[in-house]
Amino acid sequence: MSIDINRPLSVTPTGATGSKAGSRSVKDNSAAEALRSQEEAARDYQSALESINGVLDEQARLTGGELTEAAFKYKDAMVQIQQSEDELTRLGKLDAETSAAIAQARDQATEAYNKQVEAINNQKNPAQEMLADLEEELKLLGMTNVEREKAIALRHANADAASVEGIAIS
Repeated sequence: MSIDINRPLSVTPTGATGSKAGSRSVKDNSAAEALRSQEEAARDYQSALESINGVLDEQARLTGGELTEAAFKYKDAMVQIQQSEDELTRLGKLDAETSAAIAQARDQATEAYNKQVEAINNQKNPAQEMLADLEEELKLLGMTNVEREKAIALRHANADAASVEGIAIS
């Protein structure tokens, strides 16, 4: 038997004559491939969850009204602030001054949300306004003309009989 020295020697890692180093390389490759596969599956799972949450959020926004929309805007602002803080922490750039600015941003977002909720709650919807008008009309029916004129003037002035404006009207 002769060996051709001009022909390259090929060794397969899984062959019967393979070395231990070749066997370890195959195991390392298999482990790395399994890890990549797990990471890809985790990314796919995260993407699917984000997609589902996006659909659910959009449905809630469409059906929830103004208060729900305000709550989602607040949540989005807080998530954005948290992501910024996490990124700064990851980069090692989160110092006392930056932490104070982040806390201020959170406070401002909370204050804006609370003001928005208060404004929404203070609004009367058309049905509530109509009921209030009807109740007022019922009260006016049992009054004399003079009492009715005073009541209408008080209502237009947004005053009650005990207020300064109310006393002036009466």
